[in-house]
Amino acid sequence: MTVKRNGKLVNIAENQLKKSDSIILQTGELAPADIRLTETSGIEADEFELTGEINPVAKKTSDIVQMGSKILKGKAAGIVI
Repeated sequence: MTVKRNGKLVNIAENQLKKSDSIILQTGELAPADIRLTETSGIEADEFELTGEINPVAKKTSDIVQMGSKILKGKAAGIVI
């Protein structure tokens, strides 16, 4: 998982995430926590397992990606809530 700590991008294990970490989500990843998006670039998430929605869900800045959602397309940055 890629997070920004002390102004640098670093890879950490998911179990090391903390509330307020700044995180980068990319295509193919599962959201390791609930994340409020601060930047987006064509991101779509599969939320079927969580909400039953069968179509990919386009996300925009300020939206929340729920823990366990799979990122199908695009990338985004956000804050772990």
